Amino acid sequence: AAAISLAALPSLSQHHSRGDGDAFMRTLAAGLRMVWVMSLPAAAALLALATPIVSLVFNHGQFTAADQDLTVLALLFYVPGLPFGAVDQVLIFAFYARKNTWTPVLVGIAAIGVYLVVAWSSIGAMGMAGLVLANTAQLTFHAVVTGVLLWREMRSEGGLAGYGIGQTALRALGAAGAMALLSYGAWQLLDNTLPQDNFIMEALILGVPAILGGGLYLALVWMMRLPEIELVAGKVAGRLGRLRP
Repeated sequence: AAAISLAALPSLSQHHSRGDGDAFMRTLAAGLRMVWVMSLPAAAALLALATPIVSLVFNHGQFTAADQDLTVLALLFYVPGLPFGAVDQVLIFAFYARKNTWTPVLVGIAAIGVYLVVAWSSIGAMGMAGLVLANTAQLTFHAVVTGVLLWREMRSEGGLAGYGIGQTALRALGAAGAMALLSYGAWQLLDNTLPQDNFIMEALILGVPAILGGGLYLALVWMMRLPEIELVAGKVAGRLGRLRP
């Protein structure tokens, strides 16, 4: 999301300074669609494979089963905020391109208030998970409010309706859901079948479901003919072509 935002900022700034609202909307919409297509499968994979990821990375040495459970819980509560945090990056840079830095800052201050309210109200019952939930609520609030304010500011210029952002997000969400189901099912099968007595087996138990799920996601979004995937595929093919002798 940071890379996409940084890449889009010069173009967004140029379009806004020239008063080219249509080009600004097209560039912003393309960035938002790309972030949805990339962040939703990432979140789905982390949700489906949270346990084997934590096990592979941390569950060695003095890291206990209780430690693993807490770490998995933290990851599961963080993940829902991932797509919103990713989209928020693009929205913030859109405000910067419009020479409006105050709005994201003021929304950020309000988001801190959301964090404190959720944290204070949930830490007693949920402990550490309450703090993670508060962070997710903060990210979600900032993204939603920033998006609404940006939409209102651009409403006189035509807004983002008709640029396929919602349609792309729904398609990516559906593909990511199928990916999560396949990845989780494959992990459960391997986890109950293969021994986990060394690092290689743990990597296999994580890697196979991740590859299967990722392959299914790519296949589905390719069948949907999402232009973002075609763009990435074209860029990769171009790079590979330049590497050939």
